[in-house]
Amino acid sequence: MPQYDGIIIGGGPNGLTLACYLAKAGLKVVILEKRYEMGGGLCSEMVTIPGFIHNTHAIYHPMVDYAPVFPDLELDKTYDLKYIHPDLVMAMPFEGGRSLCIYSDVEKTCASLPNSQRRCGCLSGYL
Repeated sequence: MPQYDGIIIGGGPNGLTLACYLAKAGLKVVILEKRYEMGGGLCSEMVTIPGFIHNTHAIYHPMVDYAPVFPDLELDKTYDLKYIHPDLVMAMPFEGGRSLCIYSDVEKTCASLPNSQRRCGCLSGYL
């Protein structure tokens, strides 16, 4: 029977990150995941129409620059992983063809909001 220094339950981003840090420290770990693939909320799936792939938790990707994992594990050097930072960070569609668009430029985000929402001043402290 295999022997491990640690058993990690869940192969989502947090479990995978923990496993990487422990392995980097020289520990032998195993990850147990109930789904058929690792990645948890970062997995891509068909959830609406056949053939259209969604990353339902992609909202976390824009924050990768704030996490120490990327440089700590040297993902860019080891795997040539590079993040692309588009002008349009995310969009949330609503019924009737409306949507909320968040841009990397706060001014552009505010300009895209309907007038009633712009007047609320909810982003005024960030401008």
